[in-house]
Formats: sequence, C-alpha cells, structure tokens
Amino acid sequence: MSYSTSVQGITADIRAQCDELAQKNQEELDKYWSHQVEESTTMVSLQTAETGAAEMTRG
Repeated sequence: MSYSTSVQGITADIRAQCDELAQKNQEELDKYWSHQVEESTTMVSLQTAETGAAEMTRG
C-alpha cells in the first residue's frame, strides 16, 4: 500500500465520520425547532383563547 492510498483511505474515513455527524446534528436541529414551533403554537393558541374569553366577558 502506498502512502497516497493510505492518506486517501484516512481522508475517506474522516469524511464519512463528518457526514454522519452532520446528519445527526441536522436531525437533532430539526427535532429541536419542531418542538419550539409546537410549543410556540400552543402558547399563541392559549393566549388567543384567553383573549377571546376576556372579550366575551367584557362585551
């Protein structure tokens, strides 16, 4: 095995590890933002319902 073949193999391994890590990070980020959007939507819905109820009692 020549030096260049060894370096190419190591480079390919490192690239594969980086790709795997990037994929994992993307999945975690997608999950995090989905949770944030869901939580925000719930809060807005609750606040809207509270505002509507308050307006009905005043009106």
